[in-house]
Amino acid sequence: MRSAPLTRILTTIWLLSTAELQAVVKPLPLADAAAEVITWIESVDPSTQSQKEAWDRIRKAITTAGREAESEAGLKLSVTRILQHWNGKSFRILDEADPQTWALQSSDQPFPDSGAWFQARGNKWTVQYVGRHGQKVFRRGDAVKTSGFHPIHSAQKTQTLPLEVQNNPMSPTRQIKVTPRPQRFADYVLAETQAAGIVMTQDKYRICMQKAWFWLNDAVNAHLLSRISFQTENCAAQLIDLRDGFGLDPAGPLKISKKIPTVVLINQQTREGAARFALRLKKEMNAHVIGEASGQTVLPEKQQALKSLPWTVIAYAGTGAPVEPDARVKDSLLYAEGLDHLYEEGLRWIRSELKIR
Repeated sequence: MRSAPLTRILTTIWLLSTAELQAVVKPLPLADAAAEVITWIESVDPSTQSQKEAWDRIRKAITTAGREAESEAGLKLSVTRILQHWNGKSFRILDEADPQTWALQSSDQPFPDSGAWFQARGNKWTVQYVGRHGQKVFRRGDAVKTSGFHPIHSAQKTQTLPLEVQNNPMSPTRQIKVTPRPQRFADYVLAETQAAGIVMTQDKYRICMQKAWFWLNDAVNAHLLSRISFQTENCAAQLIDLRDGFGLDPAGPLKISKKIPTVVLINQQTREGAARFALRLKKEMNAHVIGEASGQTVLPEKQQALKSLPWTVIAYAGTGAPVEPDARVKDSLLYAEGLDHLYEEGLRWIRSELKIR
């Protein structure tokens, strides 16, 4: 007798039509996005025709990924890995939380600066870099515990964001409030790059540090060249952070009359002109490169915004040899607790060169 209600429930579920099930659970347009990626690659890469058998295997794998993926992040990861096995052009998929998406889109779209740059880790957003407006509220490695938070969507919906953050699993959570500042992305990266020039003194030595804030456009590159030239003449050593950088390589001259201990930080997301600039600093200034092997050193050839998902796909003419660091150090946010391990490694190398204890 007790099984009757359960039987009726199961029967009701079984009788639901496919249309009714789709109305209850609306599927993500992942298969459509996979199809868009395939169609665009075939339109820009002649190798898909000249290497048809190999491309058919790639095409089938992307189609399967679109059908079986359970999330946008999962599909992006799968398609990125599949395309690594393709011998034609190289491609990169950007989502709306990638700074390069903002660099490529219309300059009229305001970027919501929340005081920090966030990186997706699993189903949480973690502070990767703290900006000039977030110094008093954020720490590197802060994980946002607030349900439904998205660094772009949430910032565009309201002026004040109440957030709950936690710096490591054992620490207490903190309640903070953030007020986004809408601005052009080009203005944002230039202002952050200018603010990221720091001078510290150790044992009477002036150590200068400069971070390039993602997009190496003409204005940021002009600042970098000027700043590095100034640092070389006025500091005992310098650290240049090119992690997650992309864009054009600075083409102007470095006005230097001497060489000082110089360390350059790179990671897997250092690419395009930023990776080329790391090579230039290594060649012209004997820079010591620390971090992870870089991404591609060629510049983008074409790009396409998808309709089914907020993604942009970039095509490159090959990959270019990655920049290999002199010292391999993993760039990780795991248990950062406000510290930057790669940054500390760079300063340790500088202290060693200056013989600072």
